[in-house]
Formats: sequence, C-alpha cells, structure tokens
Amino acid sequence: MKENAEFICPLCQRENRCGINNETACWCLTAKVPKALIRQLPTSKQGKACICAKCIAAFNTNLAYEAK
Repeated sequence: MKENAEFICPLCQRENRCGINNETACWCLTAKVPKALIRQLPTSKQGKACICAKCIAAFNTNLAYEAK
C-alpha cells in the first residue's frame, strides 16, 4: 500500500485506488460522491484524498436501506 495520504481513503484508511496521476482517467473523476458523505470528513481532509469506492457504495447502500 502506498504511504502517501492522497492514496488512502480518509474514512476507512485503506487504499482508495485513486489513479488520478495515471495516463488513463481514474474512476474517481466520474464517481458521484454524496455531499453528505464528504461532510463527514474533517474540513482539513476534504478535497485532499479520494473516498474509496467501497465507502461510497456502503454510504449509498445505507441511504437506500433507510429510505425503505
């Protein structure tokens, strides 16, 4: 796992698989991250590292479950 903070999900502390510095487009450029999820981060971490796809999916699943 890369040690740079930009490659670590600020929520789960696991690798976020961000490929923003790769030659091909990263998944994070098209991902829809709910603003409510971003607000859960400390202000100092917002916009500094990608929230991983698993955390985004878990948040969306919880929203869907709560809506039922």
